[in-house]
Amino acid sequence: MNLRRIRPAYVVVAIVMPFTVVCLSIWLSLLVGQSADQFQLSGGANLLALIILAMVLAPIMEEVGWHGYGVDSLRAGTGMMKTTLLFGILWSAWHAPLFLISGTYQNELVRMDNPLFVVNFFVSVIPAAIIANWLYYKNSRSIVAAILLHSMLNAAAVLLNAGQVSKCIATLLYAAIAVVIVASDAAFAEGPRSFLQTAGQRQRAQLSRRSAS
Repeated sequence: MNLRRIRPAYVVVAIVMPFTVVCLSIWLSLLVGQSADQFQLSGGANLLALIILAMVLAPIMEEVGWHGYGVDSLRAGTGMMKTTLLFGILWSAWHAPLFLISGTYQNELVRMDNPLFVVNFFVSVIPAAIIANWLYYKNSRSIVAAILLHSMLNAAAVLLNAGQVSKCIATLLYAAIAVVIVASDAAFAEGPRSFLQTAGQRQRAQLSRRSAS
């Protein structure tokens, strides 16, 4: 959770990318007849509660578990790419119970009676997981980086009035970004790696630092 782990350039990426993707998705949706009203900010009496839940509570609580424990635990037993895909599947499945709870965004998707929108929600989590892991490891395993990205992904979805067609387009754009990241970053080809240190390893590291100083 050390704030110094996350580099400024990646802070900008985490904040700007989700809003850029959603705005571009809305613009592209206009080409297939969707409304320009999607560029309006969302309103409603529940907006403040959604902001607190989606931008603060959910990102902190989930990422402390996912990137504070889960991802590194998977990484200890398998390679980076497989770890990321497993994480994406688990993260996607994590939201499944919300489809059964009345009043949730996921339950509203079911009520739209269009299976594509439900499938899109589950699929969209996979590229988000790839981007999240990339940020996490690029910033020395910064949980703060993962929280920030998670918060901004939710903020872009909550604050902008994007329709479901736009959100399907957004999934394609996020997937394209994820493909570029995987193709350009050699870390995704790495094998299993444990980030835990034994007592002996910690003692040797401390002695090394003392001798260097």
